[in-house]
Amino acid sequence: MKHNLQRGDIVIFLGSEIPPVFDQNQPRVEELTPKLAQRVGYTDFSDSFPEICEYIHLDHQFGRNSLCLQLQELLAPSPSALTSAYEFLAQVNKPLLLISATYDSCLENTFRQHQKKFVSLCHAATAEVGNLFLEYSDRTEIESCSTETLSSLQLLEQDYSVIYKILGQFNHPENTSDCLMLSERDYLTFAQTKDKLIPNYIINQLRNHGFWLLGYYPNSWENRLIIREILDKRRHQEAALTVQPQADKFAQLYWADRRVKNYQIDLIEFISNLQKHL
Repeated sequence: MKHNLQRGDIVIFLGSEIPPVFDQNQPRVEELTPKLAQRVGYTDFSDSFPEICEYIHLDHQFGRNSLCLQLQELLAPSPSALTSAYEFLAQVNKPLLLISATYDSCLENTFRQHQKKFVSLCHAATAEVGNLFLEYSDRTEIESCSTETLSSLQLLEQDYSVIYKILGQFNHPENTSDCLMLSERDYLTFAQTKDKLIPNYIINQLRNHGFWLLGYYPNSWENRLIIREILDKRRHQEAALTVQPQADKFAQLYWADRRVKNYQIDLIEFISNLQKHL
């Protein structure tokens, strides 16, 4: 398993649970929901994260920009924040394809500190679905391209790791709040336009490599939507791998149905074991 990673033969999906696992100051999604609700005075709210985001979006007293500002404050890592998971990935010699479901730039900052070349991909908010912003670690200007022409850039082949920010990213130099996947409408739009959004370059890598899901669990409909679309695009005979300690009965059945092998160990222990053999 480690040898495949060292050769760059693994595509890794990095979920929203990674920051709080390695940094206890970072809130989990289930902790964000009541905090957001409290901030907008919705004291008896008891539903999902996309739903409270949808409520704030719809309420003219707050709106989309207010939602993004509130979340940035709640999710803001310290400027020097690193996780051992990200540091481990930064030490892999080969370029990696990483699909990130986090909104911050901690992974990118970690790669910069370790001088690992990368290109970060974000969807652009344009009238025409399927445009991307590309932020290179060794260039100052943000570039753009379509999902169809991304393959021609041969980023991995030029030793760039690729970080695909599937949910968008706060504080992206060229991005707006419209690019972020936060509310119910965002996830529904993703479901409707996924075939134009997910680049063929990413899909081809998924089909030709092993796949790990780290820090992302099927405990909400929005997570299951993202997992389903990625795994459906993969179409690989080899089972994917995930790490979910104390997975409940639903999660166990879900992973088995999706042909994902679950290692029920602590994520920190999983990364530590990999580091010992890097």
